[in-house]
Amino acid sequence: MMLGIARQTLRHRIGSFVGSFIALTGGVAMLTSATLVIFSTRAGDLDGADAQLINEITSLLGLFASLAAFLSVFVVAATFAFAVGRRERELALLRGIGATGRQIRRLVLLEGLLVAMAAGITGTLLGLPGASLLVSVLVSRDLAPGSFEVVLSADTLGGAAAVSVGMCAGVALLGTLSAARRAAAIRPIEALRESAVEAVGMRPARWAAGLSSLAVGIGLAGYGIVEGGVTGVVLLTSFSYPLLVGLALLAPVFVGPVTALVTALPARFTAATGSLAAGNVRTASRRSAGTAAPVLLAVGLTVSALGTLNVLSVAGETESREFYAGDVLVEPGPDVDVGEAAAVSAGVAGVSSTTVVATTRTALTRIDGAWSMDGRETLGVEAAAIERFFDVRITAGSLDDLHGRAVALHAASAGELGWSAGDEVSMTFPDGVRVPVRVAALFEGGGVGDLPVIVPPELVRDHAAGTETSSVWVLAESEQLTASVLGDLTDRFAGSRARVLTTDAYFDELMEPDRVAQRAVTLVLAGFVLTYTLISVANTALMSFGSRRREFDLLRRLGATRVQILRMITWESLSVGFVGVLLGGLAAAAASVATWMTARQAMPSAPLVLPWGDFAVVGGCCLLITVGTALLPAVFAARRAGGGAPIA
Repeated sequence: MMLGIARQTLRHRIGSFVGSFIALTGGVAMLTSATLVIFSTRAGDLDGADAQLINEITSLLGLFASLAAFLSVFVVAATFAFAVGRRERELALLRGIGATGRQIRRLVLLEGLLVAMAAGITGTLLGLPGASLLVSVLVSRDLAPGSFEVVLSADTLGGAAAVSVGMCAGVALLGTLSAARRAAAIRPIEALRESAVEAVGMRPARWAAGLSSLAVGIGLAGYGIVEGGVTGVVLLTSFSYPLLVGLALLAPVFVGPVTALVTALPARFTAATGSLAAGNVRTASRRSAGTAAPVLLAVGLTVSALGTLNVLSVAGETESREFYAGDVLVEPGPDVDVGEAAAVSAGVAGVSSTTVVATTRTALTRIDGAWSMDGRETLGVEAAAIERFFDVRITAGSLDDLHGRAVALHAASAGELGWSAGDEVSMTFPDGVRVPVRVAALFEGGGVGDLPVIVPPELVRDHAAGTETSSVWVLAESEQLTASVLGDLTDRFAGSRARVLTTDAYFDELMEPDRVAQRAVTLVLAGFVLTYTLISVANTALMSFGSRRREFDLLRRLGATRVQILRMITWESLSVGFVGVLLGGLAAAAASVATWMTARQAMPSAPLVLPWGDFAVVGGCCLLITVGTALLPAVFAARRAGGGAPIA
């Protein structure tokens, strides 16, 4: 019986569930596409480098899919909370004719599952062409080999469909649980009410859930800071989730005080609209919290992720920059031999020392063979020149043993690989040969950035297969002579195709691809989260407007103009949006500071970088979305009403 009622409810109130359907469909489509690409990678015949590259990209897509699931929970929760609120008399009538609280709870859960079923089927079907489109984009951007394509088989399709539909059903159930419990608590007597009156305060269960989530988030942050290292960084990248959930659940507590602060100015300088807006927000705390929560999540998730990434990126860059102790770099062109460039550089006045460095990339295999680190920058340097041109502090072994098939590497990387000084391990060079090497030395240099691997130069020349880049590193006699040495070397190589640049300029060029990739991730992440924010806030605004028609009609009959009502709605949406922006910004700032405190344990000189620009852009976009989605229904209603008629 409950299933039949649930179907009828969806058929006659389809507009109330559009937001949930869109959010779930988008999440399922993205998850299906990403899962198909991942399964195709495993089913295809790709070599290690290509498979590693695609796995890195699809792991990012998996992150977006998980964010979609996380945000969809709140979209579904908001949708069903409003749907239950608008149907209190209907549900009370069901209780009056004999339906039990358990049956009402089952009814709401069935409605959520029906929406999830429709969204799961639609999203899975959209995800199939989406996977092919995704692969074509990856190939066009050189992020996947040209031969890579989606593998459509029973295993890949069945696996992707099972993961996507299972996620969709789980998200729908999580999102509807709170609304189902609230619906089950409706009493039959409430069918006699003339109007719905919002309950004051929060339920004990919500208090408990909110405070528990905050405690979990703070606990994870504290443990991450104390633990430090890779474990600490991993914990700090995830602690914002429970923290934001706790703040979202406790949002009604903050709505009143923050609204009083935001609306103080308009209430002082407007005749009535500012005061009305403040009163509406405070009395309708549940509706206000429903609008503030997605804004809080959007700002908190996006800015905390970008802030954490910025702190780690800047700390890693600072650590890597300090690793290079040379002053000037000469990159010989095709018309200049590296030996000739070294001889010319050594003869310039003010030059203290020169050395030739051969650069390539290698893969390092864990000592038990469980996994490997691909794409590690590897420098071929004479052992006698290492301590002059690189800031290395030997913690184990000796650079005197760096000859033949030997390697020196960052102690933190050695710890991840299970390597120790004196171990016999293996490295894979660009020619595909896995070379057994001996760990000659481990050097300290912090634990944030990935410092290069150092090997004898002949090892690079023998196995780099022509992919190495040789350059001459120059050390000036003093810092004051660096500019003079740079100018003299530039003049010496002016007629050739050789390049002369400072070490800082070389490092900027070296890091530019990572910065471009980081900016791309920033734009994609912000756009993705803001899209879900738009869906959630628009859904809340449209549903709440339908329940406020009588309120707006009464204001018009009391003499309020359309402009005044629109101004009141603007102040309301700004104050509610500001609550979300403020709380999300506090969570993001906490994430950045906690990550910085962890990074400083490995690198005391790591700078604190707060994401002010990201916060301003994301917060501003959220406020525009909040105001725009609140005003549009009222504007359209006012136009339909005509000049002197009420707004509804």
